Amino acid sequence: MAIGAQEWAARGELARAIKMFARALKLGADLPQAQRAAIYNNQAMALKKLGRFDAALGAITHAVALAPAHPRYLYNRALLLVHLQQYEQARNALDALLQKHPNLGSPYPLMWRYEVTDKLDPEQARIWLRERLDSLTRYPWQQALMQLRLDLQHGEPLLTRALAGGDVAMRRCEVYFHMAQHAKGDQRADALRLAADHCDAQIDEGLMIQAQLRALAVQSESNAAATPEADAAPQTPATERAPEPAVTPTTVAATAPQEESGDVATPHAEPMSPVIEFFVEVGFYEQTESANEVRHQVESLDLPVQSHTADIHNTAMIHLLAGPFATRDQAEQAQAALRIGGVAIGRVLPPAAP
Repeated sequence: MAIGAQEWAARGELARAIKMFARALKLGADLPQAQRAAIYNNQAMALKKLGRFDAALGAITHAVALAPAHPRYLYNRALLLVHLQQYEQARNALDALLQKHPNLGSPYPLMWRYEVTDKLDPEQARIWLRERLDSLTRYPWQQALMQLRLDLQHGEPLLTRALAGGDVAMRRCEVYFHMAQHAKGDQRADALRLAADHCDAQIDEGLMIQAQLRALAVQSESNAAATPEADAAPQTPATERAPEPAVTPTTVAATAPQEESGDVATPHAEPMSPVIEFFVEVGFYEQTESANEVRHQVESLDLPVQSHTADIHNTAMIHLLAGPFATRDQAEQAQAALRIGGVAIGRVLPPAAP
């Protein structure tokens, strides 16, 4: 049953997966502790993707209780504390993880430790990071991201560098995420929106960006409400306010043309009607061997895949796309399968304008 729950989670059916995880735990009371811990962890991750951070923290706490030394569970618990904005507790949890597992083989616990410290004391965070920057030498990409936070790198060169290899979509997300966290003043709102456009809404970076956008919207509304109305316009009703800024990520993708849904729902469309095709961006690759390897990975997930050549900064790149898919729902299911399969985190590309 737990395996079935994972399959539903991979398809994006998170609510159904969560119920199946709960049933697996209820029926599997006699399972070994390691198996129950894994189920609790997977349940927590599904809850997190839905933004149910309190419930997710409860589930991951059970996992940690059953497997106190498991680094993945300790890390996942720390990040849930980040999303709950319990930054002091998150910092302590990450410190404990780094102390217990000094050779984790991943730079991300250290990077998130900097992130939470930056929320508590930005200057102290910079000092802390400078002292540990050399420890990231064996992770040149992540080291460059942290150099950006210390003003030793600029975002644009990193965006170009992201195209050189690896998971291009994820790397672009990371650059925009760190640029947004580093942005100040009037630039912050635009930087957050740009990051939201490039980060999957269900990964840690995307979840944090969306929370920050919501907080920014509340702050903007509060500021508008606190601004005295001009005496020169007494005819303006006291309840009138400036339009709310379009900062929620859902507003970007929610304004699809009405005829799009009609075309998808009507199997006997007129011959001249545009074909609605969604794709999932897999990535850009300079080397044919790398592109073919990823293509085989996509095909192994029983997903269609296409490729074409794109000119990126005067460099010929192979652009891989999963698809086509007739509906956005099908594309999002493929997106989830690619993410769970460890192939890519690619964004869903809407149909091209006719």
